[in-house]
Amino acid sequence: MDLKQLQYLQAIAESGSFSRAAKTLGLAQPSLSQRMRDLESELGGELFLRGSFGVRLTDLGTMVAGHGVAILRQVEQIRATARSQTNDPAGEVALGLPTTVALHLTVPIVREVSRLYPQIRLRVIESMSGYLQEWLGSGRIDLAVLYRVDGAPGLSITPILTEDLYLIGARAGHEDDGSSIPMAKVATLPLVLPSREHGLRQNIEAAVAIPAFVLNVVVEVESLVQMKELVRGSELLTILPFAAVRQEILDGSLIARRIVQPVVRRPVALAVSAERPLSQGARRVAEIVGTLLRHALTGRPGR
Repeated sequence: MDLKQLQYLQAIAESGSFSRAAKTLGLAQPSLSQRMRDLESELGGELFLRGSFGVRLTDLGTMVAGHGVAILRQVEQIRATARSQTNDPAGEVALGLPTTVALHLTVPIVREVSRLYPQIRLRVIESMSGYLQEWLGSGRIDLAVLYRVDGAPGLSITPILTEDLYLIGARAGHEDDGSSIPMAKVATLPLVLPSREHGLRQNIEAAVAIPAFVLNVVVEVESLVQMKELVRGSELLTILPFAAVRQEILDGSLIARRIVQPVVRRPVALAVSAERPLSQGARRVAEIVGTLLRHALTGRPGR
């Protein structure tokens, strides 16, 4: 097995086609197919399922591709670190962002990195905190913004800030209602929240565990965009940080009420692997992300 074979496997998995992958790689398709047959022979199993749907990875192929991503990224980090000893920061940096951060910080982060460090190739991946933590551990990404940072072995955590969570509802019928609201009242309202696997839901559940409130969750939705759309067009409400609905508050479609008794907060932190050194480029990106987070994730003062 060699690095080229791992690169070829990634290209086929991403394109879903040997012909498209061969074109992307600048190879003849028969040559690409032979390299993959050699790899399958070495590993003792098939890497691909072929059919009218195109080409998909088998379970074995998915496992090999997953390890391959981490290996290829480590090789790239070695190259980037070596180049950065004498040159400006360069190479690929993979940054993981939760949806509530990615929604309004992806563009500013990309622009700032491009402006200050044009040799860095930034790759931004949006997902839930749990997945980002897993990908940090496997080496798929270099750094990530996380919300739940307890019980994170193998990670180095830098706290950024703690943000308050708000009850979010439609503006219609609540035009003058911007006051705070006790959690005992929030728990009785019809809520749309993500599932219990989501970091936001876990923070909320932890906050109501000691008072023993039972939340009235009538709909579970993983998508932030869909959560806000459901709230905007119904009597449903949700719980989010103010930064996630800043634009909707400004345009008058949603309102935000600070939750009290208890105040519901979640920590925001920047996480990297404690087992792999960061490249110079990744360290520079981490500095930019930390600065922009502190500036952007500042909720309005509660009343």
